[in-house]
Amino acid sequence: MRYFTFIFCCTLFLTSCFKELDINLDFEGHEIVVRGTISPQDGAIIQVSHTLDPTGIYLFDTLDFNINNAIVLLYANDTLLQQIPYSGEAGIYSHKNLDFKMGIAYQK
Repeated sequence: MRYFTFIFCCTLFLTSCFKELDINLDFEGHEIVVRGTISPQDGAIIQVSHTLDPTGIYLFDTLDFNINNAIVLLYANDTLLQQIPYSGEAGIYSHKNLDFKMGIAYQK
């Protein structure tokens, strides 16, 4: 009886159904994605990349969606404060020695 139950469970878990779904996803092209943090301890650390086509097939270990040649500018109250240099890491721009003050609106 245990043998029959074991065979039944294996058969149940190893078989499946396959149905291909036809979904039309709109993709208007690559958009720039800017993510970052600004803090008094770490300075400004900003990652610049782009979106991926949702219907594409990618090899994620060889995929490079980071942007390494961007110009990243940091503004304080609509005034240019600093250009953030490229750090050498994939899509990361950083500047450690910035003097941030409370109550000022910073934008990247």
